Amino acid sequence: MSAPRLNLLAKPVLTGLVYRALAADTPGADAALTRHYLEQLQARHTELLQALSSHRANLVIQAERTQSTAHDARQAQLDLQLFEKQYPMEQKRRGIFGPRLTPEQRSIQARRAELAGFAATAGADATRHREHTKSMQEHLENLEHELQSVIRERGSRLGTFQDELAAAVLSQVAEGHFEEARLALAEARSAVRGDLMVAVLIVVSELLGGGTEGALVALGELKPLFRQHPDPLPRVLGTLIGLSHGGATTRRDVGGFTPDSFSSPAFNRLYQLVRVLGGWSYDEDSLAGDPFAATLWALRELVFLDHPVEGWEPPPVGFLVDWAAESEPVCRTLALNLLLRRGERDVLPRAAGIDFAAIPAPRGRHGTWPALADLLEVPPAWPAALAGTWTAACGCHVLLGARDTAPQALYEKWLAESYNWPKDDLYWWTLAEVRGDRELLRNLRRDAHQLAVVPL
Repeated sequence: MSAPRLNLLAKPVLTGLVYRALAADTPGADAALTRHYLEQLQARHTELLQALSSHRANLVIQAERTQSTAHDARQAQLDLQLFEKQYPMEQKRRGIFGPRLTPEQRSIQARRAELAGFAATAGADATRHREHTKSMQEHLENLEHELQSVIRERGSRLGTFQDELAAAVLSQVAEGHFEEARLALAEARSAVRGDLMVAVLIVVSELLGGGTEGALVALGELKPLFRQHPDPLPRVLGTLIGLSHGGATTRRDVGGFTPDSFSSPAFNRLYQLVRVLGGWSYDEDSLAGDPFAATLWALRELVFLDHPVEGWEPPPVGFLVDWAAESEPVCRTLALNLLLRRGERDVLPRAAGIDFAAIPAPRGRHGTWPALADLLEVPPAWPAALAGTWTAACGCHVLLGARDTAPQALYEKWLAESYNWPKDDLYWWTLAEVRGDRELLRNLRRDAHQLAVVPL
């Protein structure tokens, strides 16, 4: 019987892969807290917009008053200057007592004092309004500066929230808490209206937590929102739904989009994942330096092993062993399955980073061999609920290679340990292989092409 192929479209596997694409390595524990902070920022944003609108209207009125009082002050000053030209101030004669003023002179003097008073009052009024206008202008600038600060902070936190929400929602889906995931998405949709990540997660969670029918309904209902953005995500999501339902894809289905076609690196990663799952290669340049590129490389090699494309050659065994041993657990497990399906069982423990020569034999009565699970890391950037199943999948591959290469006592211990692992098709196939159980193998032979990391 040929070695089983990991079913990359099985929900426990696909959930983890989509998690990696959308959430990267961001934890989801603070998603609710970040959402609440975004709500506060949005409330402050609304308050600032209202304050700015009111303040700008008041500033226009105040500017008109300032202009009017400045005009009045200039007119009063001109009136005083004109009067001074018409009635120049007479120089006082020397002496203790000035000359006796005539009634006309007293009238001129009173008028001069009146005009001077008018000019002084108008000037003070103009100064007061000018200073008030300046103060209002400064306050307007402060409000505008705060608004821009709120906008920048909200934009920054929104990016974090998108990653956190993806991690939180897909973790809930992986745990089987589908209704909790729906509730979290409903709250997020209310808090960040029109957000593209929320829309993507609604469709994806319906697909992974329910099925293709619910995902298609969600995709149709969200079309108005998707139309508000240039990202070709309806096509990407539609292709993913079709693949998960067992459909085939063409180059036209997956399209030839570039990273610039997407407003977020997460959406480009999702698109590249859909390409690989559909049997096509991914854009290596667009993912240069992105940890997800290693996952896509291993996925592509597995896909191409079944459906080779022109110009593709499988990587050499030695390279694959070294690459797997230095990779993180998910990539390593993918590489182990690739080696297993190429018939390279003896190198599986080494590819898993296990060196039997470096494992000391137990000493004394209480000595014991190390548990296999302790030698296999918990996958990072992977839903916690799936870590045990995925680690067990890695362990299954190690067991197959350890049967003929490990110390017998160590192998027996690991085999007994495996009885407590999650039970799935891969586990039962492995158990049948290492035990040489022909009857169990015959029962599995019929559905060999469907073997996957999924519960029976």
